[in-house]
Amino acid sequence: MVFERPEVTILSGHVEGDGIDTLQPHLSVEIRSAADPSRVESVLPVPLSYYFEVRDLPRGKHLVQLRSGLPSHTHRFESELVEVDLEKEPQIHVGPLKYKTEERHQKQVTYPQKLHEHCSVLLTL
Repeated sequence: MVFERPEVTILSGHVEGDGIDTLQPHLSVEIRSAADPSRVESVLPVPLSYYFEVRDLPRGKHLVQLRSGLPSHTHRFESELVEVDLEKEPQIHVGPLKYKTEERHQKQVTYPQKLHEHCSVLLTL
């Protein structure tokens, strides 16, 4: 009798982008089902090597994307969304996952000194 071992699925890739050394602790790779994007199959932090590998995902189509843990009010973060089919290719390297980030600068309103003094006088009345 011959027993067949089902082929193990392996999805690998690496991360590229500006300022990756400082962003790395805040980045994670998210893998979702393409059939049901609300179903998250795996989330893993981006390693120091920027290379990731996930084994034993279900066969089928998946969406792979980087996520940032930085607050959205201080940083704008965009990343590529890559679709892979582990049914057709059970072992696949998605290549580089790239991202763009931009720091959001909050406007600080400054008031002239006279206006500030006038307002404080009104507040104390």
